[in-house]
Amino acid sequence: MIAGLSMHLLGYIFNRGFTELGRRNVSYFGVVWTQVFGTFSHPLNISWMSLTCDDSEERALAMALVIMGANIAGIYGAQIFREDDKPKYRRAFSVACAVLAFGIALAIFRFLDDFRRRRREARRVSDTPNSDRDESPQKWQTVQSAPTTPHNGEVVQVVVDGRSPGVSHDLKN
Repeated sequence: MIAGLSMHLLGYIFNRGFTELGRRNVSYFGVVWTQVFGTFSHPLNISWMSLTCDDSEERALAMALVIMGANIAGIYGAQIFREDDKPKYRRAFSVACAVLAFGIALAIFRFLDDFRRRRREARRVSDTPNSDRDESPQKWQTVQSAPTTPHNGEVVQVVVDGRSPGVSHDLKN
């Protein structure tokens, strides 16, 4: 996410600088760069958001907010690239760079906050004494009550005793 926004910002910096040169091919390079890297942040943002949401209700609300933000961007985008700033749009590219820099700062803040929160949670879990944490294999039991073989041929075994990492699959193909 941060890399995608940074590449998009670099494209706007190219556009801002290349308009001053007056060379047509160089200006096209800035436009192409912006169009290529400007689209990365949206799918990355949506996939990151889908992974961090806890349930489908929260995910649906977050998706609605992303779509709302994109629609609002279309409204104020027309106000940034104004008629009186034509043809080089110096003010518009400067404002766009400032908005993207603010977005990158927020993404970095969120990344660092998530990192700090995960590290603190891992430290809290490792410091918590757990009487059930016995590494002896006798404590782990495997339930194999008539394992079923679904259409893809996998045998499902469920580990009990409350400490199961989930369901283990033994694929027989």
